[in-house]
Amino acid sequence: CLRSEGMRLLMRKEIGKAEEKILAAIQRSRDSLDPAEEAETYKLLIKLYKDRQGKFEKCCECYQQRLEALSKDEDLEGVNETLLELGQFRLAKHLDDSSNEADLEYSELEVTDMGLQGALTYYEENRDRDDTKLPDAYIAVGTIKMLLGDQTSSVDALVKARDLYDAMDDEDGSTRASALLTDVKRIMDKVDSTSVTPVS
Repeated sequence: CLRSEGMRLLMRKEIGKAEEKILAAIQRSRDSLDPAEEAETYKLLIKLYKDRQGKFEKCCECYQQRLEALSKDEDLEGVNETLLELGQFRLAKHLDDSSNEADLEYSELEVTDMGLQGALTYYEENRDRDDTKLPDAYIAVGTIKMLLGDQTSSVDALVKARDLYDAMDDEDGSTRASALLTDVKRIMDKVDSTSVTPVS
């Protein structure tokens, strides 16, 4: 099929030809009213764009199209998995911008926060069935809350992430959560030390 051809071309790093085949596969899945196939094909297109310079917005658009296809297919698990992946993708861009001292758009941070909160709610409500993605959702939410300046919510989410990683014996995850917690608490201490109590 066209998607398989696109995948083979992508593996051979024939990017232009791969993109052409994948876009054709998406159109064919739309014409045949097959949202599940459309969602899978968008997943491949995301892979094509994800690490390419200057394709951030294009990649975000593909995530949104994949979300729409998954919604049409009533694939709730797929929707929330994609929400988490999109949030993590956008979050990586925010962190990269922050490290390069670029201005962060508050509205863009809020968009990321909204998607991650939606995924987190889903994984919290379904933790009895599968809790493997829950700590990842907590650590992403904790990080975006830190960037938004909501340090209390950030600490709460990161502590939950660390505890879940510990319970899963995920040393790398626990270390990441602990490092972020240290950063947030350092910010909180700095804010507290510079606070001025009004004189009555």
